[in-house]
Amino acid sequence: MLKLLYRHFLRWMARGDVPEKLRPQTLADVAHRIPPEVRARFNGLSYLEVDRAATEAGEQYRGLGIAVGLMGAVVVLLAVVPDAFGLTSATSPKEPKLVLGAVKLLLMLAMLALIGFARFAGLKSSWIDIRLLAEELRYEGLRHARDQAVSAVGDETAVAALRIQMLKVLEGEHGQIEYNERNAAHYERIELFVKQLTYRGFFISMLAAAASMGVTQTPYKAPWLLVFTASLPAAIGALHGVLGFLRLSELIAEHERMAATLMGLLNEMNALETTIDEPEKLVTIANNLLQLLSGGDTVWTAIAAKSVVLP
Repeated sequence: MLKLLYRHFLRWMARGDVPEKLRPQTLADVAHRIPPEVRARFNGLSYLEVDRAATEAGEQYRGLGIAVGLMGAVVVLLAVVPDAFGLTSATSPKEPKLVLGAVKLLLMLAMLALIGFARFAGLKSSWIDIRLLAEELRYEGLRHARDQAVSAVGDETAVAALRIQMLKVLEGEHGQIEYNERNAAHYERIELFVKQLTYRGFFISMLAAAASMGVTQTPYKAPWLLVFTASLPAAIGALHGVLGFLRLSELIAEHERMAATLMGLLNEMNALETTIDEPEKLVTIANNLLQLLSGGDTVWTAIAAKSVVLP
């Protein structure tokens, strides 16, 4: 029965054709597409400056998406308020209902305005472009050291400089291993909180539904229970929608994959007895590291490109 439900649901949802412009982007579509105007805008700035600009651009776009989701939850709450507090009876004044209706309309217009602003201003594409440029600058020293070690064969200074750059990228407070582990743990805590909130909200809604049916006695039977039986589940649903917009599950998996793979490369590098005597192996590891980081940026771009603000 459940298998049939799954199959028919997917078949029904997948009806029709997807327009070309709405097709999901592949990794090849989004790989390192930094426009010249973005490079010109940040020309001469340091990595930290570009990284700060990328962080701000991401916070602006994601914050806008969260605002739209919260506005949607408030609209649902306001739709329940008249029935929950007895404003729909024939004897109730019309002014509160008109005010609530006007507020709902204004919120929906504000949601559309924010979505339109995000699309016409290109907030998402700007965020992705700046972040890719920042990551390119982050690994600039490593690329330069790798090229020097390749061109200056047998130069112990160049090999030592390459090892220093590799350790700088991998280890330490600002290293990629710690960065990925920290982000994965941070996003997991958010998902755990939402799961706990979902179960608590479900049981509160179930108790309120039982009370509204008179399972408990009449002192608890009141229209305002609609706030818990209708608005609370809708608010939690909106929260799940926000998490879907942020793509946290995909980001957690990618951060965990990157941290584990980078740790493997670090162990491989540390296993070399002397990098001076084995420069070719160190260069090979550096090439693998750069390839991994570049691929990680492409995967992140594909995930970020799927963060679409919807009303």
